[in-house]
This record gives sequence, structure tokens and C-alpha cells, in this order.
Amino acid sequence: MAAVDRELLDALDARRGIVSVVGAGGKKSTLYALAAAHGGRVGVTATVHIPPFPATLDAARVVAPAAELAAAVMESAATARCVAYACESTKPGRHAGVAPELVAQLHSRGAFDVTLVKADGARRRLLKAPGPHEPCLVPGSTGVVAVASVQVVGQRLSERLAHHVDRVEQVTGCRAGEVLTPAHVALALQACVGEVPPGCRVTALINMADDPRWHEVAGEVAGELLARGRIGRAVAASVTCPGAPVRVFEA
Repeated sequence: MAAVDRELLDALDARRGIVSVVGAGGKKSTLYALAAAHGGRVGVTATVHIPPFPATLDAARVVAPAAELAAAVMESAATARCVAYACESTKPGRHAGVAPELVAQLHSRGAFDVTLVKADGARRRLLKAPGPHEPCLVPGSTGVVAVASVQVVGQRLSERLAHHVDRVEQVTGCRAGEVLTPAHVALALQACVGEVPPGCRVTALINMADDPRWHEVAGEVAGELLARGRIGRAVAASVTCPGAPVRVFEA
């Protein structure tokens, strides 16, 4: 377990409860890094489609029809520290999401310390703004982590970078072909959070800050974000870069 992963676990306040990860630019990498860093009982799942769980994830994998999923998860949870679970899908190369209410039930029944949930989709892009039914949060979620890649700053808004450019235009004011700024990224992060339950912790992860230059830019994004008041903590990190520093910014 890398030190950066342990730092990230604490910075994102992801040791207990149901923590949903939303946005773009490293959601799945974040889920798997947090699961690996946690020393307790962990559930990993999604309320939306998710690619097959990677071989590098040290977890029991449960993929079953929705009607059979609960029993299969409970069987695995009896012996495994970490259980990654999803529903079967007819779409190739993807598993189907689990009903949010069932995730909440399995978190309790499986006695998981934390359940980590992918709660929206981004088609491997680095930035997004939510659709009308996103994010798909689990009832009783205790934390939401909104992710964006700092490395979109300075690039022109395009479908190559962003999921649903029209939605990004709407929430940020940046038009396709225009250069993305720290303020634009902050606005997209804010939009991705959606409506959260009372008392739910909200944190922004400004990801891919893998060298001093990008950490400086991430600090600018964090400043823009915290000044807007809705999100009180931002974390600059690179979840796939061993040794990259983890910096926490708070309002």
C-alpha cells in the first residue's frame, strides 16, 4: 500500500460510510486506489455501467443478475475483505449498475466499513458536466468526491477532452474551441456534485497533478472552487503516480 494512497484515503475522508465518486478524469482509478489503501472491509460497486473490475484489484468479484446479486454478495462478504460487485449487462465490455437502494442495503448487511461507488459516467474523458439524472447517488451517502483532471486547463474544449461538450458549455460558459481555465474546471466540479443528502461530505479531487507545474495549476482550480462556497475541501493529487504529493485546500 503506497503512502500516497493512504494520504488520499484520509484527504478524501473515505474510511467509513458510503462514498460516491462522480465527475471525470480518474473516477475508477480513484475507486480502486482507495479500495487498495483501506485496511478494513470494503465494497466497490457502481450505480451506473462500469467496465469489468481490473485484475489488479485485490477483491472478490461478484457479477450476477439483479435478482441474485444480494445473495452472491453476502456469500463473498462472509470471507473476503473487499468485494467488488455489479449486475450482469447485455452490453459487451460493461457491467450494469446496481440499484442505489440495494447498494445501501448491502453496505449494512455486508458490514462494510466503506462502500465506494461509481455514480456517473464520463466515457474516459477528463472533464464533464452532469446529465439530467446524474449523479445517481446511494441513499444515505456519507461522502461525494467530484473528480476532474487538472490537465484540461489550457486546452481547448472539445469532445476529445470533455463528456457532453454542450453540458460543459452550459455550466461553465466556455464554448467549444475556447481555452479552459481554472474557473471553468471549478464550475464543472461544482455541477457534478448534484443534490447531496444533508450532512453528506463533499470533496473535490483535482486529479493528474503529477508534477510541480500541475500542482500550481491545481491550486488555482482549488482557489476558484473554494471561493464559490459550495465545496469546502479540494485535494490536488495524481492517483496513478506513485510518490506524487497530496495537497489539501480548505475554505
